[in-house]
Amino acid sequence: MPVANRLCSALGAAALIAVASAPPALANGPLVFPGMEIIQGTQSCTLGFVDPDARLGLTAGHCAMDTDGPVYDSTGNIIGALVIAGSNLRDGDRIDSSKYMIDYEAIKFRDDVAINDVLPNGIRLERGSGIQPHTGLPVCRNGVTTGESCGTVTTINNGWFEIDGLPADHGDSGSAVYSITSPGHGAIVGIARGTTRDVETGLVQTTAISWSTVIDQLREDLEKSPDATPPPGNPPAPETLPTPQDA
Repeated sequence: MPVANRLCSALGAAALIAVASAPPALANGPLVFPGMEIIQGTQSCTLGFVDPDARLGLTAGHCAMDTDGPVYDSTGNIIGALVIAGSNLRDGDRIDSSKYMIDYEAIKFRDDVAINDVLPNGIRLERGSGIQPHTGLPVCRNGVTTGESCGTVTTINNGWFEIDGLPADHGDSGSAVYSITSPGHGAIVGIARGTTRDVETGLVQTTAISWSTVIDQLREDLEKSPDATPPPGNPPAPETLPTPQDA
């Protein structure tokens, strides 16, 4: 089962999943948005979802595998800090459809960053639509490596699903998987985790953790660790920025 790496005790799960009603915050710092590159330690990933109201974001949990501190943008600005993360799978592990898979990280953004919930392709990323991933559902994602890619859900597994089309690549981990609900609007249905390869056919597909699985596991992990030390609101910058590598 996933392990909570770090927890903000003042953070409740409701704050993360509450519907955001306020406009994006205005600030003098860097802009944060879904689909942007984030760097933690040596890992380069994609920021999947942002909540402008709660000033929180979500990405893949393995993006935090070698750090418990600051989160950077691609130019070296600190945009926030790890709050909590969980992952029960490592690259190379053999999996089947019955295996429960979880891979998430929550990030608390600095007070001085601006937050926008619009993807690089102009789609406003939303939640609360009630859409669940199901076989045949058309979905898209925006990763920092492969850009915008669309396909359909091919299989539903134990908390995760697979998508055909252009497979995700290193750096795409954490990108939001969403379904278009109306012109310019998309509902998040999952967080991209990586790929699977069929040993018989060689077919490579993108894997994603379902949004409901992420939120349920996040809530459970928060409830298990109510007294953990909260991360600093504005973590200090180290003397040098680590050289990023693809996740």
